[in-house]
This record gives sequence, C-alpha cells and structure tokens, in this order.
Amino acid sequence: MKKLFLGSHIRKRLDCYKYYLQGNYNWVFILYAVVSVTVGFCIYNSAGKMALEKSEEQMQHRATVLVKAEASLIKLFFEEREKKLLYMANLPEIINNTDGPQAQKVLNSVLADAHSEVVNDVIRIDKDGLVTLRASGVTTEDDISKIGFFPWIQDIKNKGKVLYSGSIISPGGLSKGNNIVAIVVPVWKGNTFNGAVAKIILINEVVDEFLKPLEITNQTNSVLIDNQGVVQAAVFPNMDGLNLFDYTQKYKWKGYEDYLSFLNNLIKGREGKAKANFRYPDGSVSERLYSYAPIRLASGDYALNLVVCISEKDALPYTFVFYSNQFVVLVFFVMTSLGFIFLGIFVSVTREKTAYLEGFKEGDREDKP
Repeated sequence: MKKLFLGSHIRKRLDCYKYYLQGNYNWVFILYAVVSVTVGFCIYNSAGKMALEKSEEQMQHRATVLVKAEASLIKLFFEEREKKLLYMANLPEIINNTDGPQAQKVLNSVLADAHSEVVNDVIRIDKDGLVTLRASGVTTEDDISKIGFFPWIQDIKNKGKVLYSGSIISPGGLSKGNNIVAIVVPVWKGNTFNGAVAKIILINEVVDEFLKPLEITNQTNSVLIDNQGVVQAAVFPNMDGLNLFDYTQKYKWKGYEDYLSFLNNLIKGREGKAKANFRYPDGSVSERLYSYAPIRLASGDYALNLVVCISEKDALPYTFVFYSNQFVVLVFFVMTSLGFIFLGIFVSVTREKTAYLEGFKEGDREDKP
C-alpha cells in the first residue's frame, strides 16, 4: 500500500512538473518571437532610412556636378555676349550715330553672330531713352527712359561697364510683353553720354536652353536667382520676378525657417546644397533637395545663382530594390529565429517526455508487489 501511494505521488509530481515546464516554454517562445521580430524590424527600418539618406546624398551630388557645369556654361555664354557688346559700343559707327544705315549694319551683324534664339534683338538707345534702331527690323521708337536701368547707364561711373537690367517686361519690339533681361553697355562720346547699346535676352529661351536640360527627374525645377533673392528665370511657371524673401515672409509655410536659411546662404555666392520645404505659387508644399552654384557676370557686378530643386519623393524609387532585398532578409531572419525556437522546444519537450515516461515506468515497477 505504501508503494502504491509513493508511485501515485511521483506521477502527480511529474505531471505538475511537466505542465510547469510547458508553461515556461510557451512564455520563452512568445518572448523570443517578439524580440526577434522587433530586432528584425528595427534593423530593417534603420537600414531603410540609411538607404534613403544615401540615395538623397547621391542625387544631390549628381545635381551639384550638373549645376556647376551648367553654371560655367551660362557664364561663358553671357561673357561672350558682353565682349561683343563692349566692342560694338566703342565702334565709331555707334558712337557717332544713334540711327542711320551704318549703325544698323553693325546691329544686324552682331545679332547674326549671336547664333542663338536666346538673343532676341540688338538695339540702339539714344540719350533720351528712345530705341532708335533694332536689328530685328522693328521700326517703332519705344521709350525706355522710365525703366529702372536707364538712370544707371547715364552715370559716368558706369562708363565702359556692362550692366544687366534684371528680369523686366519688354516694352516693345519682337519681345514685347515677354519677360526679358537686357545686357546694356552705355555709349559715351568723350565725357558726353550718347545713349547705349543692348542685347535683349528672352527668359523663356534661357529656360529652354539652359534650365530644362537639368531636369534629372520628373519633378526637377531649375531656377536662376539674383543676389536679392529675385527669380530671374524658372522652369516652374509663374515664378519669374518673384522675390523669394518677401514670398517666404508672406506665407510662412511649415519649415519655412530652413528655406530662409538656404536663401541666406545662397546669396553669399557660394556653392552648396540644402534640404527644405517650399510652397509653390499653386499652393503645394513639398520637401526639396537643393544644389546651387554662383554665376558672376559683368566683371562680378551682377550675380546670379543657378539652383536645381529635386523632390525628395524622387529619391524613393531608387531605394525600392534595397527595401525589397531588406524585406527578404527580414523574413529570413525571423523565420530562422522561429525555426531555432521550435527546434529547441521540440528537443526539450522530447527529452522531458522521455524522462517522464522513464519515471512513470520506474514508479510503476515500484508499485508492483
């Protein structure tokens, strides 16, 4: 009877121990599964962020190289036009004549040598601000004396210098009503002001010739900005002539402080890159990657800055393959971890079952009389 009692007691103890171990195994399995998935997800997320940052960095690097090269090309283009204009302003046919066939011939020759649709016209301006000759053949005498750059060209301090008008609406000629930039050289007869000669640059042709080729993605916007923060030319519509400092202070969108910081660095005339939100005139706000380089014209007196803006979303497609590969790694990591857990539990439970059966048999033998 005593042996029977002891055998039953051993079996009960073994049953309790079995259920205790099984409960612990379940908790270990759950805990390890949670830890494995959490660690795997953290690695996946961290690696994904690093991939996006590297993708953005590579895109900005690519854009910076393009911006520097294109800025040099724009500078060379305008410097060649400056030299021709300075040469023309010192020809006797121009100095001594505000109109007439001799001056007209010079203007025609200079326009023909331009070999670019960017240069829309070459004009002769008299001392009163009237356009007396045009290489394009338009004969109307437009009055430009009220345009902002005219007082500058009358100042003797600017004798022999190249001046830029900035972005203005053309008052006449073939370009009438369009956004233009006038490259102007004053004409002096001794110390007497005798008008000026100018080349008319079409903004939309500048965009087509120099800015659109920089569209490295579908949402790229290339812009020329002067050192007052005024947009001189842009691929995105309705931005020409926009003062970006005033515009930013007016709308103050989310993250505008970073954009102001970018503008302040830009007008210092340095190369660089930045990341900031921008609100476009149509009301849309998006995060942009900026790469920029300065362009010094008119012997450094006139400064432009070439900026390429890339949407941050354009960097996402380049990380898709990386994310796909990382997802496969994540699934493999989790499944491998769970596999080891199942294997460990299976081995432990098998050993426990074997030990239980052996103990049960041993107790059963002891119960027999």
